[in-house]
Amino acid sequence: MIIVAGIARSGLTVTMQMLHAGEYPAFEPYNIGEIPWNACKGLAVKLVDAQLHIPPRGKKQKIIILSRNLTQQARSLNKFFGAITGLPLTSETALIRSLKRDYAVIYRWARKQRTLALKFEDIINKPLEAAKAIAEFSGKNLNIEKMAGVVIDRTPECHPELLELRMIKG
Repeated sequence: MIIVAGIARSGLTVTMQMLHAGEYPAFEPYNIGEIPWNACKGLAVKLVDAQLHIPPRGKKQKIIILSRNLTQQARSLNKFFGAITGLPLTSETALIRSLKRDYAVIYRWARKQRTLALKFEDIINKPLEAAKAIAEFSGKNLNIEKMAGVVIDRTPECHPELLELRMIKG
């Protein structure tokens, strides 16, 4: 199993799309925090807000930890929740403080695991290199070109007019 862990808007979805495109079986159909860990062996599992939903202790796990520039991530979170609710989540400064605390929890948990740390910016700017790193970390013969091909050609900054819920590369 590979756990794709991070905080919302850090590149979790694009990483899962990359794994799926590379033909690594992915598991995502669950409510946040409700993961049937025993049924996920051999799968890539998306762990949103990992600081709140740390998996059960046991054997070492492979974890891809995603992070993003905190200012851009805070802007993206506010944009995302604003699109859903019509209101921003909170101030950018408060979100950044919260993100720092939450990432500290994730890194403490992951310290004793096998990890690959990836930055959203590196996935967006260097998708082929990110795909190679993910494939190597997985230990499987994944299709690197297809993995890199799912990454939308854009800058990593949070764009006010771009909501990355579902886009097709054109």
